[in-house]
Amino acid sequence: MYAGEVLKIPTIDHIFFEPGHSQMECDSVHAHIENSSRDLEIYGPSGWYTAIRMTSKQKKYDLTEISQIDILNFKEFAAKIVKNRKVDCDGHNVRWLNIVWFQYRKDDTNHIYFKYDFNTRDFHKFKIQRRPSRLFDLKNAELKQKYNGPIPIDKNKLAGLHELCRKGFIKKTLPFFFYYSLQEGHQNEDDNEDL
Repeated sequence: MYAGEVLKIPTIDHIFFEPGHSQMECDSVHAHIENSSRDLEIYGPSGWYTAIRMTSKQKKYDLTEISQIDILNFKEFAAKIVKNRKVDCDGHNVRWLNIVWFQYRKDDTNHIYFKYDFNTRDFHKFKIQRRPSRLFDLKNAELKQKYNGPIPIDKNKLAGLHELCRKGFIKKTLPFFFYYSLQEGHQNEDDNEDL
């Protein structure tokens, strides 16, 4: 909905594959990257960027590097927008686990359209806000960053990484300093579900 409003996209279709019935191009891409990097020594994120860029000689993979500030909090954003998740416009309970297709329409940002079956022509829909007077203003909405500081890792994992650095298993290069810049802490349950 946000992309449709901000990027001027008239309709966005979010279609789910049925388990076991699909083979996506990314499956072979992942396998190709895995096979070509099998004998490489990769010590940090920058090593993976290089490995992916060098994987295919004929057709280079399009790789976009992101940093922590590029990760946005869509969960918090969706909680502000979607207040009704239970009942569709026909009064039936929304069966979330059975939905195979979502459709977001720029000309109707107060509803989310969905299907339970690919073969049906018409979409069901549910109203995202129960009260029209409290409609969320998508045009002026702001997506916030997911994290406001370094993401902490488990104390034991951090100690293990530092031990690998001290024993020389992780070479004294840029990734070496990356591992020493990591911070110890406790992750939120929300953080784990996104990883």
